[in-house]
Amino acid sequence: MTRVFLDRYLSGQCREVWHDLTKLGPAVREEAYRNDVLAVGAETMKRARHNVELIVVKLEKLGYRFTQEADTPERINFAIAPESHALKAIREKYSQPGFVAKSEHDKAMVARLKRIEATTQLMTKHSDFLAKVVAAVRDREEKKTKTNQADRPPALKDPEIFSPPKSNATKDLDRFEKKLGGPLPISLRCWYEQVGAVNLMGYHEALNPKGGRESPDPLVIDPLIEAAEAWFGKDLEFDSDEIELPLAPDDVSKAFESGGDPYAMKLPDAAADGLFLNERHETTFAEYLRIAFQWGGFPGWERATSRPEKELDYLRENLLPI
Repeated sequence: MTRVFLDRYLSGQCREVWHDLTKLGPAVREEAYRNDVLAVGAETMKRARHNVELIVVKLEKLGYRFTQEADTPERINFAIAPESHALKAIREKYSQPGFVAKSEHDKAMVARLKRIEATTQLMTKHSDFLAKVVAAVRDREEKKTKTNQADRPPALKDPEIFSPPKSNATKDLDRFEKKLGGPLPISLRCWYEQVGAVNLMGYHEALNPKGGRESPDPLVIDPLIEAAEAWFGKDLEFDSDEIELPLAPDDVSKAFESGGDPYAMKLPDAAADGLFLNERHETTFAEYLRIAFQWGGFPGWERATSRPEKELDYLRENLLPI
């Protein structure tokens, strides 16, 4: 087997090799290139798996709280808020001595003011009791969170965080490509053969703080079949000869806020690598992974002027170049 590309890749020309492979387009499937290109893809994603596993283990040691859900908001947040300007205006107009409500609007506003005053008096009267209820709810939610965390398996064994390919992954990918009517780009196919799925969403006081100003964009690549079924149904009835398959939430959605279009790839694609759509770098899948690993699995920190350098350096340590 000719190993021109693989030898170059192993010598350290990782980015250059993928650039050259991508320029070849569908020609990488030709006999002269195919085995060499597949070998590069396999080696790349073996390294990617090493990186993913190492990052997950390190995050666990840092106390990172892996979760795919936003924190449960306070169910009760008792406080007698300062009177707003709007309420003051209503009170001044409709509480004057001798005021008589004539119109339906005035009658409704007087009734509204009475309800507000009655509710305020009731809450003030029972403020001690309500404060105890708030404390009890908070305590219950904190205990529930701690229990759920304690019951979870080690991060690398938790399929919600890292789900390596099963023994039948190759056959499943073959069936998917047949249903799709064409191949996955080699980079993506090799990812699902070697790595599987990963989800680094969660919270950490430095790396991914709640309500932080930055969007750290933790690395997420969804399981292929599950992602396709979620968008196109269990029978995978693709609506055209070319689809955009979402493979990860965008960076804002990963922060548990309403975001934009998910990161996706156009399929089928016979090239070595394809564009990772809607991601801000506007680059290929392999290059996106490279950038993600350069930032310890949190490529959103690239944009920040102030970063958790200590934690990022720790996560980067011993990662393999891809």
